[in-house]
Amino acid sequence: MNPRAKFAALFVLLTGAALTAGQNPAPTSQQPTFKLRVDYVEVDVVVTDRNGNLVRDLKKEDFQVLEDGKNQTITTFTHVDIPVERGDRPLFAAEPIEPDVKTNEKPFDGRVYVMVIDDYHTRFGRTQRVKAAAKQFIERRLGANDVMAVVHTAGASSANQEFTSNKKLLLAAVDKTQGRKLDSATANKTAEYYRTRDLRQADLVPERALRNAERGVVGVRTDLGRFDALGIGQGSLWNEVRLAQDSLRSLSEETGGFAVVNRNDFSTAFTRIVEDNSSYYVLAYYPPDARPGRLHKIDVRVTRPGVTVRARKGYVTPKKADPVATSSKDVRTPEVRDALDSPLPVSGLTMHAFTAPFKGAAPNASVLLGVELRGRDLQLSPTDKIQLSYLAIDANGKVKGGNTDAIAMNALRPETKTRIEQNGLRVLNRLDLPPGKYQMRVAAHDSAGGAVGSVLLDVDVPDFIKMPFSISGLVLTSPISSQVPTVHTDEQLRGVLPGPAVASRSFPQNEEVALFAEVYDNQGGTPHKVDITATVTTDEGKVMFKTDEVRDSSDLGGQRGGYGYTTRIPLKDLEPGPYVLTVSAKTRLGNSEVMGRQVRLIVTPPVAGR
Repeated sequence: MNPRAKFAALFVLLTGAALTAGQNPAPTSQQPTFKLRVDYVEVDVVVTDRNGNLVRDLKKEDFQVLEDGKNQTITTFTHVDIPVERGDRPLFAAEPIEPDVKTNEKPFDGRVYVMVIDDYHTRFGRTQRVKAAAKQFIERRLGANDVMAVVHTAGASSANQEFTSNKKLLLAAVDKTQGRKLDSATANKTAEYYRTRDLRQADLVPERALRNAERGVVGVRTDLGRFDALGIGQGSLWNEVRLAQDSLRSLSEETGGFAVVNRNDFSTAFTRIVEDNSSYYVLAYYPPDARPGRLHKIDVRVTRPGVTVRARKGYVTPKKADPVATSSKDVRTPEVRDALDSPLPVSGLTMHAFTAPFKGAAPNASVLLGVELRGRDLQLSPTDKIQLSYLAIDANGKVKGGNTDAIAMNALRPETKTRIEQNGLRVLNRLDLPPGKYQMRVAAHDSAGGAVGSVLLDVDVPDFIKMPFSISGLVLTSPISSQVPTVHTDEQLRGVLPGPAVASRSFPQNEEVALFAEVYDNQGGTPHKVDITATVTTDEGKVMFKTDEVRDSSDLGGQRGGYGYTTRIPLKDLEPGPYVLTVSAKTRLGNSEVMGRQVRLIVTPPVAGR
């Protein structure tokens, strides 16, 4: 296990104001436990001083780990210190531009959060407060190198969000939160008690009873004395809240985290959550008792006085897992299956991948998937086979499309192998997907070298057929990028681009970038014009390139349809550095919204010989 890939669970609920943060997600039982591999046990440890500051200078010799009261030998020790990275945001933009290309070139080096929103125990009237607290963490505390999943305890699974670093998707999942808590058992019993007494306003009864008690009304003292016995009244309500908060405290303590209750301001707690999951120690030891199904208690101690140690309290050795049944028709290698199951990208076989949705045959869209593999990672021996597999998973966790390609090196000509070694290998595919949000998982395995890699992409497929006006994804190409050997050259783009669509977003200054997009106009029955614009701007917002085109709805013959848009962008006048490419379209029919796509470009120094 990569010690940096630690899970942090945030449970957000505002029946009162409460938040609990644990270092590992755990079931909500009285004694949370963890199932681990039996070869060794890993424990994440957070150490703070008297002022609550993280202690970062401890050594292996400063720690003692006891399992079931017996001292254990620490075999592995490391201190993890993860930076908080900021998103690449142009100065003129309010938010970072989400990259349209994902890569595993850099191993994952961030925090993994699971935000559990307890809408089941949140009253409807407090929904907005829950949303505000959750959004505050995402907007202000989530680093560019972090990933998060959002899970609701109730409601449709489509309201949840798979692991992603895309803040817009996470915020959209939070926006789907709706409090669903029913009246508490105590409140129901109290209301029923006074209903039987023919009192009309049950919510005012405790106050009325107290006033009567002060006046010495006969019989009231007996009623008040029965509140706790019957499980009714304000005392029982407070007991119910206290028990709920005690459960949060217990869960946090057992998982090495902390609980925040009875607060409206979570800013300090959010800072602490990030700090706890940015700087911590990882201890590992071999368990003395590896028999499956056994519960073991863990006690971590530090010899330095005056510090506080937080770590989970126990684990359960797992039972032997049954072999995973696979279909005889499943041609994927075990390495590819494992990589596709991983919630995080797998580094080893470097990949760059992109998607671009286009209008397809109703009711589906046609999504272009492009994957590029780095040549020096491939063995390219005569017996070598490269397997590339991909899956599109919808918001309900169902697989909606996918395929597996196998590329045999013995079928390639020697000159093609040389080009792959120098420039890499590209594979293009199309998927027919209905409108919706998907996570695309792509994995590759080099059988000869054993290298494995995977990437995860968030794909938003618009409803091009129903939307009055929309724009497809963008595809780019250039002469140098086109030199990469390509499998499955996309026939639909062959006639509109000078080369295959590429995943590169970095181009030398003496290159020319060609782009293609489609603008869909479902209002062709009314005569109007459409403006399509492409611009390249600096980070400061200075326009370095601009081209405008005007299209006429008469080109559609009064029907629904689309306009294919191509342009070429010479880079010779652009200094090396970062830029933003924007393609936007707007119909002059009414006050329609401007539809657009943005891509981050990097211009590099010229390549010699071109």
